[in-house]
Amino acid sequence: MSLRTQYDYLSALVLERVLSTLDNAVSLDSLVRSLFNVNRAVILMPGESLKRTIIDKSLLSDNMISLIFVVDSAVNYIAKYLEDYLKIFREYNTVLITDLDADVGKMSSFVYIINPVVIVHAHGDNLDKIQTLVPKLAKYCRVIVGTCQVFFYGKYVSYCEGFTDGDRALHLASKVARQVVVLGFDVKSGCTLSEKPLTETKRQKLRIAEKEADIVKLSGVLIEQI
Repeated sequence: MSLRTQYDYLSALVLERVLSTLDNAVSLDSLVRSLFNVNRAVILMPGESLKRTIIDKSLLSDNMISLIFVVDSAVNYIAKYLEDYLKIFREYNTVLITDLDADVGKMSSFVYIINPVVIVHAHGDNLDKIQTLVPKLAKYCRVIVGTCQVFFYGKYVSYCEGFTDGDRALHLASKVARQVVVLGFDVKSGCTLSEKPLTETKRQKLRIAEKEADIVKLSGVLIEQI
């Protein structure tokens, strides 16, 4: 077992311990069952096409939406328009997917205002944030769930397919929705609205995420990318 994998397991164990102290922690299986069979899920990612959608309000005002997944790196941009979309985020089930590397203030404000479901992903690089930030987020979210990238299965933390927050959201959306609309998944331009530099490592992650998305498409779920 590599040192990196050992840290991933340790992070999953620590997240399991933290969630076990919270009253609103649930398992991933339980969450999937509660959301199952929705008509249409929308995933908001921080690519350039999200800007066009936010401005014209075309899809996010559609009454066909049943569920909204927000990738944490998109929160920086969405925060600017939160008042415009407050009713929508509160009216529909909103799920925040995070590995805790977004702007802490904006992410905390989003959770405080929207009261979403929060899915926290554990990996070796966010061990400290799991211990300090997860209890704070849990105070204001509806329920909180743990995922990890190693084959660990606890009461509240379990393995989840996907390499980035974006394709993890896509994997999860495909389990519960008949149709998935993806906004802002721009592999070439990267996460332009996340206020993070597009490094070569990030480009590689996005290419892997694109392959993960292709795998999801094979499941037969109708996926529309805008």
